Amino acid sequence: MLSSFVLGTLAIFIVMAAWSVSMPLYSGPDEASHVIHAAALDRGQIIGTPVAGHENPYTVVTVPGTFGHGSYLMRCYKFRSTVPASCSEATKLSAEPIRASTYTGRYPPLYYAVVGLPTLASTSQWVVIWMRLLGALMCSALLGLALMAITVWSRARILPAGFLCALTPAAIYMGAMVNPNGLEIAAAICFWSAGIILALEHADDPPHGLVVVAAVSGCVLTLCRGLSPLWTILALAAFVLLMGRRRAWTLLKDRRDVQWSAAALLVSGIVATMWILLAHTLWAVPVGKPDSLAQTPELHIVSQALKQTKTWLREMVGVMGWLDTRLPIWTYVAWGLASLALIVVGVWLGRLRASIVLALIGLVALFGPVVLELNDARTVNLIWEGRYSLPLAVGVPLLAAASVGARAIYQRLQLNLARVVLVLLGVGGVLGYLQTLRRYAVGAGGPVDFLHGSWQPIEGNAVAILWYVAATILLVGMLWRLTDRVVARSE
Repeated sequence: MLSSFVLGTLAIFIVMAAWSVSMPLYSGPDEASHVIHAAALDRGQIIGTPVAGHENPYTVVTVPGTFGHGSYLMRCYKFRSTVPASCSEATKLSAEPIRASTYTGRYPPLYYAVVGLPTLASTSQWVVIWMRLLGALMCSALLGLALMAITVWSRARILPAGFLCALTPAAIYMGAMVNPNGLEIAAAICFWSAGIILALEHADDPPHGLVVVAAVSGCVLTLCRGLSPLWTILALAAFVLLMGRRRAWTLLKDRRDVQWSAAALLVSGIVATMWILLAHTLWAVPVGKPDSLAQTPELHIVSQALKQTKTWLREMVGVMGWLDTRLPIWTYVAWGLASLALIVVGVWLGRLRASIVLALIGLVALFGPVVLELNDARTVNLIWEGRYSLPLAVGVPLLAAASVGARAIYQRLQLNLARVVLVLLGVGGVLGYLQTLRRYAVGAGGPVDFLHGSWQPIEGNAVAILWYVAATILLVGMLWRLTDRVVARSE
């Protein structure tokens, strides 16, 4: 059990660390604001001084100058995909405290309290890399728990492929940057994995360890971001539907560990909700012209939001940086084909109840944001991004793969499909990484041969590429072997 957790955590961390080390400083979405908040929070400034204005998310804090100046480093190439990162200004290193503003100061403190620790030890520019790596380690540990649950307690033959399908390039990238969205997605993958395995394969007598993994990941998920409690509630509702209300009630009534887990989830939900309401976490920064939809009828806002569903699907796979770096078409095709194949096989070979829940999750993940956008569209415009939906959307490939369960029918088909999906996604992930690295080295439209581009990561483009290819082979190879173990155990 412990070995599967350690190996899974290590394999995923090596993949995430490649992103953390090789991407330009502060190039992640909202990363400068998150760094400022983390540095301030670990210096005792929980939220900071609010900026005047109705529903203004900005707060002002005091941090070392090195972190306060971070937002200037990427302004020359931000939103300009054809401009390489070599245009960036030199980092202004300073330990002198300065006042800086952040629009994430009202976010829940769990993630920031951990990743902000390196800022207490140094004010070097490379501290941001250490913050990224610390966040990536947190995410990798949760994903390692998910792989442990799959290895130890599941007999679903293609669940390792479903896991890799849920771990999209966007999920890996967000986990590798300084951004709580990465921890939220990783916790969601773990929570969905453990909960689905419990509901479909161990509903009558779940192993104690599986219950603990579900409880821990569910609590972390709840405490990550402003909408995190909603994702936890929707996942729990799906688990209850999968196992049936009577089974769920019997477990809650008869099992002490289930009762403690439910209590922990309830307490974390109350704490998260109180923070969100009192700190006004859901206040958002307007985009575009904030009053462009002020007089627009709700039906038109819904129509505009529905037109963005295709964009959200693309962003769930990955649009890196500040939504200015699209991945190669083959990466999107790989995830689209893999998701479609898993869903078709899951519906074909799975149970009717699981298919219904699968359809509900997919519909809510795709169209739920349309409803959520209605609340603030007139004041902040349409601001939803596909990565915000991932904590719910990851349940689709995981449930599709797990719904086949331990059924012996078409065993060879399931095994072959799992391995094809693993290879397909491995290649798609490498292509996505190469395109992102190329975008920063020579610009999105620059030469295909970018090894000697005007911008280089600290380890150089050649080493970065070799690192990521080797890390991907390691992860895919581990999941490949896991399909062998699952089949052997089921037989």
